[in-house]
Amino acid sequence: QPSQAGIALRAMAKSGGKRSKQQERLLYLQQHRDVLERVSQHCVNRVLCEQPPDPYAALLDKLSEHTKAGVRFGQVNFWPSGSEEVCCEVVALGRGIEVSAHPAVVPRR
Repeated sequence: QPSQAGIALRAMAKSGGKRSKQQERLLYLQQHRDVLERVSQHCVNRVLCEQPPDPYAALLDKLSEHTKAGVRFGQVNFWPSGSEEVCCEVVALGRGIEVSAHPAVVPRR
């Protein structure tokens, strides 16, 4: 029995190459299903093993390790440095690696 994606490809060929929304979805599913299932299951399992306080934020972090989009903003950290200054840093994430992208010391007032 032919697959849904195979049926969609034949229907597209018959329609002169124009794809319907359903055909587009089926082709997308055919291209990405196995990797999406494998990556999402791996990320969920890691979150379950680690048991972080915020599982949804942890899941997003785990999924972001698999992006091809490159570097994304992670967080901003602040801490006191003496009585007159505050240190801060912008942290960027790129494929699961944290990088302090911009450390700075600013006056408290």
